[in-house]
Amino acid sequence: MTEDEAKEKNIEYLVGKSMFGANGKALTMGEGEGFVKVLAEKESHKIIGVHIMGPHASDIIHDGAMAIQNGLTVENIKESVFSHPTLSEVFYEAVCGCIGEAIHSLPKKK
Repeated sequence: MTEDEAKEKNIEYLVGKSMFGANGKALTMGEGEGFVKVLAEKESHKIIGVHIMGPHASDIIHDGAMAIQNGLTVENIKESVFSHPTLSEVFYEAVCGCIGEAIHSLPKKK
């Protein structure tokens, strides 16, 4: 689901976004461009949308697809272990970002 689709359906949602440029694996691969964006229902924290633009997106999108298909919440994902260093950590960080708990981010532009 996209933000526009959520708005059309009057679904209140949270957004978490994580950049590949803040991920060690992506940087060592020389592929720091791109991001993962996760949408979660505001009240239930259920994952309702995942968007990935970046290196090996097709290798990561299954994390989001499984979360949506199985009705997982932000908290369910947070309780999972993500290997390090991996690109899938960008998905984890975006999920945590939905509730303001992401720890890896790019410095703010001045």
